[in-house]
Amino acid sequence: MRAVRDRGATAAISTHVGYQTLDPAAFTRALRIIGEVVDASGLRPAYVNLGGGFPSVLMPAGLQLADFFGTIARVHAADKRLAGIALRCEPGSALAHPGGAVLTQVMLVKSNGIYINDGIYGAMSELLHTRIQPPTRVYARDGGIRSGNLRPYTVFGPTCDSYDTIPAPFALPDTIREGDWLYLGMMGAYSHILITDFNGVGDHEYAVIDAPA
Repeated sequence: MRAVRDRGATAAISTHVGYQTLDPAAFTRALRIIGEVVDASGLRPAYVNLGGGFPSVLMPAGLQLADFFGTIARVHAADKRLAGIALRCEPGSALAHPGGAVLTQVMLVKSNGIYINDGIYGAMSELLHTRIQPPTRVYARDGGIRSGNLRPYTVFGPTCDSYDTIPAPFALPDTIREGDWLYLGMMGAYSHILITDFNGVGDHEYAVIDAPA
């Protein structure tokens, strides 16, 4: 911060506590560390940015984003080192995740693997980094929802690249069959915006669904 000041620029502090952070206290611990930085530097930053990391797919039961924001606001206001310094957060992905889903068809079921017509070069590239199975439903061709014992399946995409593999196995019903559809919920943040045209997988169809009031 002193080096920033000495170069004639305005110093601020930004951090990121980690993707899908489940505990509101993790953000307040970050705030306290920032307070120590402010103390040590002797400078007042223009603002403090706690970054993203707010949960969505893994939101703990009984919690919502407002609980995280409320906890952060209380600690920020009570810390004399930080009170009055502008506070910023980046909850974009947590807000966007519930707004979209991916529907992909099962092209082949083979042993403990399934091959689908989408993958990491398409609308599922986020899963390469998060290694989280989104909320999943399996639909048969007649529209019925598959049930059965859950078992782990390796999920392969449609390209010739062995890299086109979801790194975390999906727990899916053992009744899954070729021609079924996987509905992957909570995919509104990093799905369509990361689609590439590698091996022609960029041709996706979109549907906008209005939820009932």
